[in-house]
Amino acid sequence: MAAPLAVFTCLPNSHEFDERHIHVTEPVKIGRSVARARPAANNAIFDCKVLSRNHALLWFENDKFYLQDTKSSNGTFVNNQRLSKGSEESPPRELCTGDVVQFGVDVLENARK
Repeated sequence: MAAPLAVFTCLPNSHEFDERHIHVTEPVKIGRSVARARPAANNAIFDCKVLSRNHALLWFENDKFYLQDTKSSNGTFVNNQRLSKGSEESPPRELCTGDVVQFGVDVLENARK
């Protein structure tokens, strides 16, 4: 049996990225690109400031996909619902076909920083 496939597609109002097709044979770390972890066609690392380095985790278990926020600063959302409060780990959330997943929110730069 082929490994479960997660497809990451960029929506029009999203930070732009090329579509990703990731075979979920083990938990997939979703996060911001850093020196050792660069974006690639087969990972869930993105060059985006609103993602935490370790933002969320996606896995496949008992024929279902699950998503968990791993204490991200700017949140993980499924169908516009935040999975946990800021910097708190969320309980696992089952994902269904057609769910819209969002990592982080638009953050306005503070001119004084």
